[in-house]
Amino acid sequence: MSGEQGDDTLYGGPGDDQLYGGVGDDVLRGDSGDDTLYGDNRGGGRFDGGKDRLYGGPGTDGLDGGPADDFVQRD
Repeated sequence: MSGEQGDDTLYGGPGDDQLYGGVGDDVLRGDSGDDTLYGDNRGGGRFDGGKDRLYGGPGTDGLDGGPADDFVQRD
């Protein structure tokens, strides 16, 4: 699931999810499962990143806030 140009809030479900915040100050919340959360566009782009907040949830999660000052919490 991917965010748009502005500030987005994305929620994962009970399975394994991939969430991409995109441009803006985004909030991404994984759920149970092994989630991958990227605060920027596609994980590794290192451009147009906002001040994102990533919350992994239960499971083994990969969290990458991007280039700006981000808050990251595994669970």
